[in-house]
Amino acid sequence: MKRSPRRLIVVCMLFILLVLMSSLAAAVEAFVQLPSQELMKVRVTGTKNFGNEVVFDKEVETRVNSTAGDALGQAAEIEMSGDYVETVAGIKGNQQVYWFYYINGLMSKAFAYGYKLRPGDVENWDFHDWTFYMMGPSAMLGAFPEPCLHGYGGKVAPTMVVFAPGFEEEAAGLRDRLIALGVSGVKMKNQNDLTIDEKKNDNLFIIATADQPLIASMNEQFKIHEPVYFSDGKIKTRDFSGNDSQTFGAGYGVLNVIQNPWNPKGSWACQGAVWAITGLDETGVRRAAKVLTGFPKELSHSFALVIGNGEVIKTPVGPGGAKTVAVNTESGLSPVSGPSPVSGDSQTPAVSAGTVAPAQEPAKQDNQEENKAAQKTDAADKTETADSSDISKSSDENQSSELPTASVLPTLKENVARHWWVLFPTVGVAAVPACYYIKRHRKLKETDNAEEQELI
Repeated sequence: MKRSPRRLIVVCMLFILLVLMSSLAAAVEAFVQLPSQELMKVRVTGTKNFGNEVVFDKEVETRVNSTAGDALGQAAEIEMSGDYVETVAGIKGNQQVYWFYYINGLMSKAFAYGYKLRPGDVENWDFHDWTFYMMGPSAMLGAFPEPCLHGYGGKVAPTMVVFAPGFEEEAAGLRDRLIALGVSGVKMKNQNDLTIDEKKNDNLFIIATADQPLIASMNEQFKIHEPVYFSDGKIKTRDFSGNDSQTFGAGYGVLNVIQNPWNPKGSWACQGAVWAITGLDETGVRRAAKVLTGFPKELSHSFALVIGNGEVIKTPVGPGGAKTVAVNTESGLSPVSGPSPVSGDSQTPAVSAGTVAPAQEPAKQDNQEENKAAQKTDAADKTETADSSDISKSSDENQSSELPTASVLPTLKENVARHWWVLFPTVGVAAVPACYYIKRHRKLKETDNAEEQELI
């Protein structure tokens, strides 16, 4: 009877030891993490001079918990300089141009090997000037509708389409397009009804002319380090080195995106983006909205666009001059006799050799047919997503705090498989007091037996 308390103490000690060793598993895994066996797909692209030249565009299958640097290494040959990716696909950075990368359209705030990718992420690398553009562009237009789908770091901010009076139709069309592309919980609101919290925390699409307060506020950021900005009642663009390039007047629209300038953690927090669908007048705004919702190929790899009558001009202007692509921007719009672009201070040619000239009559007819086909496709997409969008609107309003999808969250079985190695040190440590207890138990039993023999 005297040995029962000892047994209880030993059992309790063993139990406490096992609990402590098990609790150390997560901490140890942070330093010694075994590669995951689960695979995921991400897209990795490489471009030069703000998307003017595509180097590679690949879908990569990599392990879950892989970093942006890991995926880049699978897509192209890379060389490091300390923590920085210096050379990609044989293109080496220097004191004037360097590699910058964007995750789902947002310039990353982490080193390439410090950012963990999530399934479906889009990783864009662009080789461009960093003497003027070191702090911008802070977001990438060509990633649309990102970061509304996958966000940054697995956190997706709510999406809001904000419009000035008179642009309700364009706002509704953009909302429907976002839903068709898979964005959840898209809301639409007049700019006068936008709350302070929504302004600070949401992904915002602002449809308004340049003189409206929200666009005017964004323009202060545009003037500092963005490829397009408004000044003296004109639209002005910059080239790949940050020099003023071209000037545009009435009838022209602008598409640009930056990280949320009103976020309380700063405009480089990677917590959301704000799109400017704007122009000097209503016609320019409507042309910009039409391109954003109806011409995805023209958005590809772009950072900002200026939209005119049947034309889209990419900016910043590349070394070869301005790239102009013909599109049908006039369907459903009233004809406007806006002035031609006014040449800027730069001697950069308006249209470079090999680029598409402004729309001619045959090209317009071809694009009209393409636009009709695209509208039919959009209509089919809207029909397929109508039921799911109604549910998503009510259930995803607090999406900013979401974790990655449930399919990638580890199950109990996966946890056991990942922490199997913890059993060895646990059993080893637990064996010491166990052996001591067994040895002592045997010795006491032998002593009892000896005492019984003496009594006999």
